[in-house]
Amino acid sequence: MKFRDLVIQNVLIIAFGLIIFYLDFIEFKDTNTKAMVLIFSLIKSGFFVWTGFRKIVFFSKMNISYYNFLAFIGISISLIVVSFGVDYLCLYQIDSTSFAGISENLSWYERCFKFYFFSVLVFSNVGIATVVPNNIASEFLMMIEAILSFITIILVLSDFISLKESISSRRKKIEG
Repeated sequence: MKFRDLVIQNVLIIAFGLIIFYLDFIEFKDTNTKAMVLIFSLIKSGFFVWTGFRKIVFFSKMNISYYNFLAFIGISISLIVVSFGVDYLCLYQIDSTSFAGISENLSWYERCFKFYFFSVLVFSNVGIATVVPNNIASEFLMMIEAILSFITIILVLSDFISLKESISSRRKKIEG
């Protein structure tokens, strides 16, 4: 699988968020759109983790350079951050009380930037934010991103070399 294919798959995930945003925009209220955002977010997070670990195994078997691995991680992190920024925006569009710290008179583009910025802060665990989750749904969404950040940064990125050695030694045992 090439980086292009990975980007296409993840752009489709972001498109789900935009579809939810559109459904709310046309006032599609037959279902609970907040629940849809959270369910799609959980599914997408599982997909990110599954794809990430699959690629690590692939990179380890193919003896890919650390630089190429970092490029993959960089693309993945960027897609995760943008994806959650879209989720936060969707949740805010559905219920403007979901987040405190967002001015009512911001343009749509300014709100997009605010939620992208908020997603970067959550993913990087910086801890400074003027945007604050205000209900269970927004807190749950933030928690999902924080857990995904932990899995990506701590378990994958910082431990790639040992994962690579472990997979290589296991492969040698199976083959030998």
